[in-house]
Amino acid sequence: MQHIIYNKYNMLFPEVMIMFTKRVLAIHDLCSFGRCSLTAVVPVISAMGFQVCPLPTSLSSNNITYPTCYSSDVLPDTRLFMEKWEEIGCSYQAIYSGFLSDFQQIQIVREAISRFSDEDTLVVIDPVMSFDDHPLPSYTPDMIENMRSLIRQATVITPTLMEACMLTGTPVVPSSPSLKDVLRLCHLLSSPGPRYIVITRIPASDIKINSVSFDGLTHTYDECRIHRTRKCVDGLNDLFASVLTGALLRNHSIHMAMRLSLDFLSYALDYTRQAGSDAREGIQIEPCLRQLLKI
Repeated sequence: MQHIIYNKYNMLFPEVMIMFTKRVLAIHDLCSFGRCSLTAVVPVISAMGFQVCPLPTSLSSNNITYPTCYSSDVLPDTRLFMEKWEEIGCSYQAIYSGFLSDFQQIQIVREAISRFSDEDTLVVIDPVMSFDDHPLPSYTPDMIENMRSLIRQATVITPTLMEACMLTGTPVVPSSPSLKDVLRLCHLLSSPGPRYIVITRIPASDIKINSVSFDGLTHTYDECRIHRTRKCVDGLNDLFASVLTGALLRNHSIHMAMRLSLDFLSYALDYTRQAGSDAREGIQIEPCLRQLLKI
């Protein structure tokens, strides 16, 4: 028998309206201006029907495409957040981390996984170690080794081709790598722990860029191409990994989740190009969010 709930406007709400909403613990920096990190993650995953619970690792005035930026460390507060969440009984169905600037932030993600995950928790790690296909200066050999250790705890990782090479200690592959080259990287990355690998930003031609998804349990893969961006736009991988996280929480396969994420990314990129906005401000996510209702 279905229960009916009346609200003050005398509208009928079926029982489905009080079903539990899955929660995502999002561990990223908070960039106020320039649509990346949490300012991209929160609206996208929320629009897909999930509650986003942010755990900021730092606060920044704007993204790194601008010549100047102010950042503030909030790391001392993150453990206090987690202690209070444990006290009030918070639980999360997914944990999703993005850019981590130092050893302490990597350790925070480890602790969050230890405190709030079980065998059913989706753990998505986007190992952000490069920008515009160049390694970030903060990712020294020791930092790369720490990231290698962290991804062992992931369900899915979403490195770019450059980051996949950094994580596996592989020399940078040719400018147009073969599918065999990419799948070899996928096998190397999945062997320590993560079941699902999605490698992005794989050069395919002067105008196309490829992504490859890989399931380490079934050893199946898929590939999908989209148009290259003419200008470097910050937050692309944040947007991609956010949609991927939502699609996986909606029980899509890793291969379909990759395709749905790239479809949305292409749509949002096209909208932003046609709008003619400053590329430094990132992708115009807000007018495109309704497309996520179709996923």
